[in-house]
Amino acid sequence: MIVVMKTDCSAQDVHDVEHLLAGMRLDHSVIDRPARTVIEIPGANGSTDREAICQVPMVDRILDAAGPCLAADRKPDDRTFEVPLGTRATLGGQRVGVIAGPCSVESKTQLIEIAHAMKEAGAVALRGGAFK
Repeated sequence: MIVVMKTDCSAQDVHDVEHLLAGMRLDHSVIDRPARTVIEIPGANGSTDREAICQVPMVDRILDAAGPCLAADRKPDDRTFEVPLGTRATLGGQRVGVIAGPCSVESKTQLIEIAHAMKEAGAVALRGGAFK
């Protein structure tokens, strides 16, 4: 479940929701973004008292799952997490990281040829199937 706070909520408003969730014994994570703050409640189910949460003044709405909503709320300058791949490449950030390779590795020569072609095409990592 995702609790979407109103855009002009304060830190105290978020704390009020966190206090309520703690009283309900619900684990949660605050995702504080420049445009909007949301509170994720993993594993919340139909027995959760949604009405009590909605009564908190600065709660805008409750979503059943994050889905594409959080991704759609991103702004172009939002920070994107980067995951290092070895010492030369990363996934995330400003560029799309492509990982490519053969469905099945048949020989060392084939894999090296494909690796060179993928590097030239801009891929950041090579993968190859071991079983067919």
